[in-house]
Amino acid sequence: MGMAKLSETRPDVARRFATFVEPAADGCARWIGMRVQGVPRFTYAGTVVPARKVALLLAGRRIPARAKFRTRCGDPLCVALEHVLVVTPAPKRPKAVKKILDPQTRALIRRMRQSGVKIREVAKACGCDRSTVSKIAGPLRRPAPEPVALRAIEGGKS
Repeated sequence: MGMAKLSETRPDVARRFATFVEPAADGCARWIGMRVQGVPRFTYAGTVVPARKVALLLAGRRIPARAKFRTRCGDPLCVALEHVLVVTPAPKRPKAVKKILDPQTRALIRRMRQSGVKIREVAKACGCDRSTVSKIAGPLRRPAPEPVALRAIEGGKS
């Protein structure tokens, strides 16, 4: 059964759907059936689906995967075909691929940072980004400066 021919293959669905639609003077077709969080819903084949989706399917329109439904008129209960907009979400961006560094490269990064090489130069030499170098080597740990010898106060100043 093709979803595009729902009204032809299942006239009982079309009749049942029509019982929940009430025409309005402003051109809207207000849904008087079930609502979930204020959104018109219709039970079809044992599943609760958006009533706007069923309206479009009954009219023979194709609906893309993951589609959302809005209305041009702004009426949250409107299911009139002329007012229903199909909104498709933007495709998901792929997640960044985490580069796994071998133990030798990790050791090289640590040695280079301990010897005082700048993060940018280490990243370029090892073929990774600066944040990876920072995560592996941590902050540069320079040896603490030698304590400055305190002048002896004993009779030194005049």
